[in-house]
Amino acid sequence: MLSVGGGYYVDRDARVNYETPSKTKLGQLECKKTAIAESKTPVELTDSRTSIIDKLGTEKRISANEYGTSWYTYQKAYRNFYMISYVNGKIGALYTMDSGFQIGNVKVGMARDSIKAALGNPVEGILKGDISYSTRNDSEQETFYRNGFYITVFYDIHNYGKVTALQVVSSDVENRKAGFYGPSSTSLQQAFELQLFDLVNAERVRKGLPALAWSEKARASSRSHSLDMAANNFFSHTNLRGQDPFERMRASGIVYQAAGENIAMGYASSILAHEGLMNSLGHRKNILSGSYSYLGTGVQFQAGTMRPYYTQNFYKPY
Repeated sequence: MLSVGGGYYVDRDARVNYETPSKTKLGQLECKKTAIAESKTPVELTDSRTSIIDKLGTEKRISANEYGTSWYTYQKAYRNFYMISYVNGKIGALYTMDSGFQIGNVKVGMARDSIKAALGNPVEGILKGDISYSTRNDSEQETFYRNGFYITVFYDIHNYGKVTALQVVSSDVENRKAGFYGPSSTSLQQAFELQLFDLVNAERVRKGLPALAWSEKARASSRSHSLDMAANNFFSHTNLRGQDPFERMRASGIVYQAAGENIAMGYASSILAHEGLMNSLGHRKNILSGSYSYLGTGVQFQAGTMRPYYTQNFYKPY
């Protein structure tokens, strides 16, 4: 089961003046961003790790992923954002928001109605042994198979259904993941938390907004809530003791003039969780809010089911 929190929380100090950018202003920022964000030399699936470094620079982060390999995260002040996994020095999996990357004549920014002509029909499932794991094909994403790669196309339902990001995973890498979620670990928990942070900032920067700073206090507050939800089998901004996000954040030592929280559960990766939150309008508003300057993320895998629970705590301090 996939879910994002039924609504979002924003707590603001009455003494602070908040301004929401107009659609016109955001559109101007989007156009400016697109011109900056594209790679000078497009990334190709045939690229080696060495050639990727030549094109994108040295990775900014290496973190575990659900496939039992690692994501190498590349970005320049969160522009030209790529997460790449290597197998024997070659690209085995890739995620990007960069409109400079193209596969099968598909790239970020395209209209949805042109995707099927480029990639054919989406696959209904991925067979592993005797079990077929259903793929999600709906208004938010579709998965296709082409030349040995599973291509997941993410759509922005709040921007006319245009392609917002692409994930490409080789059959070899996909088959390394046992089951739907794969095995959980402390390293994967920490990796998902940092990946969510990077994904939020890449999203903000391409929309013309400043990146957020990392907060260990917000991470502690977020992780505690994810652990609580997973252990006690509930899904809500308010815990079973009646504490809302702001009580929990204050208890973690956060003194804020504006704060907000996003929650999600059931998504098999940080990437899927991020794309799901971006297509939920309230959670999207938190991710793209100009009112916050700090973010901490917390993840917990539920014992037995391995289902991930995600929490994001945003705030602006006094």
